Amino acid sequence: MRNYDEESKWTLSKVMKVVGFSFLGIFLLCTIWGSFYSVSPGHRGVMKVMSQVKDVSLAPGWGFKVPFFSEVIEMSVQTKVYTGTLDAYTNDMQNVTVEYVINYELIPDRVPRLYENVGIDYQETLLPGRIYDVTKSEFGDWKAQQLISDRPKVVANVQKAFREKLQAECNYFNNVIVQVKDLQFSKEFDKTNEDK
Repeated sequence: MRNYDEESKWTLSKVMKVVGFSFLGIFLLCTIWGSFYSVSPGHRGVMKVMSQVKDVSLAPGWGFKVPFFSEVIEMSVQTKVYTGTLDAYTNDMQNVTVEYVINYELIPDRVPRLYENVGIDYQETLLPGRIYDVTKSEFGDWKAQQLISDRPKVVANVQKAFREKLQAECNYFNNVIVQVKDLQFSKEFDKTNEDK
């Protein structure tokens, strides 16, 4: 009986050592694996250390980080497209529905500040309200008929004002291009134009 107890203690001790070394090996493997990060081409990395954002934009490639306490969030700096619609009024009180497209790129060095101040959903936070303000203001200076005939000039004015507004209020964007895909007026206005 004594022999059996000694053998079971010895076996239990061996099992505990194997389990302990296994956990240590897994921990070391996770630590080594967690010490590296990668940023894909066309992106910039944002380093967060214990929920504090570092003010350095990480270039594409591999790098080292503090395991368990830091993470790297990727944000695309490639050309992006944002589409939407809005309603505005002309100088002669005609309602017009504007379908627009905004092409833009993020300024790579400003990606960490954008992430910290606005977050990942920056498109929905920064673009619609500003394009609405600019379009509403610009369209309010034109009569509906002028808006149709001078559309390229109006779109150029909207783009210029939108770029200036973005630069003044949230300077994270580069190569901003605004396109107006479609202008839809009320049925009554369309009918009046057809009758003319």
